[in-house]
Amino acid sequence: MNFLEDTWSGAMNLDDYPEAGLYLTGTDGVRLDLTNRRIQAEALRFLNDPAVLPPDVKAAAEYVPCGVCPVRKTAKICHALAATLPFLQTVDRFHSHDRVTAVFRPNGSTILEVTECDIQCALQAVTILSLTDYCEVGLRYARFFEGISPLISAQCLASQVMRNVYWYCQGDLDALQAAMGRFERELRITINCQINRLRLVCKRDAFINAFIRTMTFIDLMMYQDLEDVLATIQPTSPEAPAGIRA
Repeated sequence: MNFLEDTWSGAMNLDDYPEAGLYLTGTDGVRLDLTNRRIQAEALRFLNDPAVLPPDVKAAAEYVPCGVCPVRKTAKICHALAATLPFLQTVDRFHSHDRVTAVFRPNGSTILEVTECDIQCALQAVTILSLTDYCEVGLRYARFFEGISPLISAQCLASQVMRNVYWYCQGDLDALQAAMGRFERELRITINCQINRLRLVCKRDAFINAFIRTMTFIDLMMYQDLEDVLATIQPTSPEAPAGIRA
């Protein structure tokens, strides 16, 4: 059958969500499609079309790459902004606590993940995408998010990312600690830069708080008990996702 049900009370038609990405429906019934393909298309226009982003704006100090960006000497603007700023006007009609029905379709999947939540929680799917697919720093850590739903709680996200790092490091705890230290240090810098840039232009707080939630998961990850996480990994945990296997 082409219908599935989740925590939402209604039936979901898979054909209504044909592409990978995030779909948001507000309490007023208006739907916002933030599919991966749409974000990619808008990001390319944002970065390359002077009519979308004038050169003088692109050159503003607030939008230059952050200090840890590996292409900061050649990039004209922070690439991660391309995943959020094109949708700012639309998202800015929401307050962070506004309720939405969020539907997320993972890449290559026929499973829909459905939840009713505050929009700041749902937009975490976009903030993580901006880090793993567009941020030059975040690209280094994209595999740590492999196979993880962006709609889960910050605590669950922290545990699952830690599990992926463990697999990536092949169980070497010294390598895991080193990788987590770099991950925290570099992503904290780039997320803070994103937050500060959005504060310059956002009228409401939905996108800003979505990034703050993403920062919260990093805090939880760094302060969780490693022994507790390892207990969920060994010896009965399933195989690592394909993108994590060494």
